[in-house]
Amino acid sequence: MLDFNELCQALNGEVLVRDRSYDDYRAFESDTRKDLNEAVFFAFVGENYDAHNYLDLAVEKGARVLVVSKDVELL
Repeated sequence: MLDFNELCQALNGEVLVRDRSYDDYRAFESDTRKDLNEAVFFAFVGENYDAHNYLDLAVEKGARVLVVSKDVELL
């Protein structure tokens, strides 16, 4: 599995840190109905769905890293 720095490089992303435990993840998920404990959550946007609307739920369910494609504000 990629470490956090490799993940950021692969995604060409910007790091916005909320929790210093971001480097300790065990899985990649994109569905908030799944177990998100210690996961990297990808907020995909589809024709009829936008996972950005569920970021707070992903955090509540234990996601350690959120991968987003637009500006967001978490509660």
